[in-house]
Amino acid sequence: MDKSTAIKKIVRIESKELNTLVYYTNGNVEIVSNSIDEVEREFASLGFKRVHPCHLVNGNYLRGIRNVSQPFLLLNDGTMIPTSKKLLEGSDIEDSGSTSFWTKITRLFTNN
Repeated sequence: MDKSTAIKKIVRIESKELNTLVYYTNGNVEIVSNSIDEVEREFASLGFKRVHPCHLVNGNYLRGIRNVSQPFLLLNDGTMIPTSKKLLEGSDIEDSGSTSFWTKITRLFTNN
């Protein structure tokens, strides 16, 4: 499998303790030696966005938002990823003050 095909099969990437975990569409999880910061720089142009200090998400697998104690992104596989308001506010998204959270997330994944 070539690199671009493999990347398309990545749902999300998580920094957990001292590891960076790559989650694939088939349920496999791979531990990589790169930091999540390095992976973010490499994958930013491929539709992956940092939505939390510990999480990169492939926008192709975003299903919606669930508000529990804070907004979570819901992925196609049912995984709920916490979001970081601070990271979202630090993005290039313009906010008139009345922009919904879903609109901000949508803009985050469509602004490359």
